[in-house]
Amino acid sequence: MQRTKVLVIDDREDHGICITKQLWKKQIPTLFIHYDEPLLEELEAPLLKSIHTGVRAIILDVNLTNSGSANISDYAIALKLIQRLLNHNNGPWLLITWTTFEEKSTELFNFLTERLPASQRPFNVKSIDKTHYTEDSEKINPLSEESSNEISQLLQSHLESSPPFNFLIEWERSVSSSSSEIIKNLGEVASEHEDHPVNFDERLSHILMEIAVAEAGKSLDQESISPPVYSVLNTLISDRISHSAPSPFSFINSSSSSNTTIDNNWKAKINSMLHLDHDLKNTGSISPGSIYSYPKSLIWPLPIPYMSNSNWGKFIIENFISTTKKKSITPDKASKTFELVMMDITPPCDHAQNKCVWKNFIIGLQINDDNRHFLYQEDETKIKQKLKSGRDLRLNGDQFIITPVFEIKNNNSQFVFSTKVITSSPNIKEINILLKEPVVRIRSQLLNDFIHKIGNQLTRPGITELK
Repeated sequence: MQRTKVLVIDDREDHGICITKQLWKKQIPTLFIHYDEPLLEELEAPLLKSIHTGVRAIILDVNLTNSGSANISDYAIALKLIQRLLNHNNGPWLLITWTTFEEKSTELFNFLTERLPASQRPFNVKSIDKTHYTEDSEKINPLSEESSNEISQLLQSHLESSPPFNFLIEWERSVSSSSSEIIKNLGEVASEHEDHPVNFDERLSHILMEIAVAEAGKSLDQESISPPVYSVLNTLISDRISHSAPSPFSFINSSSSSNTTIDNNWKAKINSMLHLDHDLKNTGSISPGSIYSYPKSLIWPLPIPYMSNSNWGKFIIENFISTTKKKSITPDKASKTFELVMMDITPPCDHAQNKCVWKNFIIGLQINDDNRHFLYQEDETKIKQKLKSGRDLRLNGDQFIITPVFEIKNNNSQFVFSTKVITSSPNIKEINILLKEPVVRIRSQLLNDFIHKIGNQLTRPGITELK
């Protein structure tokens, strides 16, 4: 737990510092937050709001208002503090109540879990009773060595109470160690020089610039070297993490346990985590794997093939609908039933080095449980039976590439693409404006698999035969 970030929140400074010191002794990074009323307003400042990520435990006084009895007002304040302290990508954390109202711990936990989004929600609650260490619930007694050891042991026990969660924390630590190692290597090179004192900033800037030039070549944008440098550093950290020795952990076979019921969509959610990027603010304008809705409006002569509304459904039927189902769906129904999409399949190196003259796109459909039967030869009943038994479904033709089932905007969806429908667009700013924001971005593992399949399909030699 030495790399775990812990927050301690208390309205009494002496109470908060007391527990914080016990964590410091164990070399656990801990931030004490002294609560008072102005703090909530201060945390609304842009530089302070939602800045904490990687928080894996919060030690919280249940009675933050010091009203004499913990109540819903205290819980509401705790809720606001957590919402304003934790980043939306923080993930699960352990709630440890440090309180004289130990019986209220579960009540607070339930209050928070009912109101916080999953990305900021505690996964369990533990408690430490202050009354053993205070006089009349007020002043903290000077801690004897025995009391100090007792609190430390309680903290250690609570923080390590979830083996699978600790396994993820160890992985998180290895990621942090990998990035630290890369920064260390760059720093060592920047510091090695005959001249003293070393101009560290100047040398490090020169190193980063050379890395950017090596990655992007002559097309380097002098105003921002960040994209090519990030590209190299991300490749390094990915390689370093993939060769890290994992911490030993034996998973408990809980498939038959009635206490481990997960909603039916959990596999779709995990597929989305593995293969989709929903947070597209930092991906740049157009990047490999980005999936866009095929534009329908003709604002100016499109740099991609344009289809009138009357041809929209006809195009979908001709290129995607199974031969046995073509007569059961009209062009008008097809255009209303399916969402036509396009995915950027331009080589990643061309994006990184900003040297592609034309961008390549493969055309496909976004499908769901209600309409995917149109793409298969089998009837809807047989499709459901196969899915229920875990058997694979085959699309009508080798040209089709289909994704796993994802959860997108709270609905289960898949994408199916056809290697027979690939188009290109000149790399101009108008295409960025026309396509707007991507629906999602396919991550590199699935994208590389797709590009491999597209390459195989496009380069197949084919044969002549009489049947």
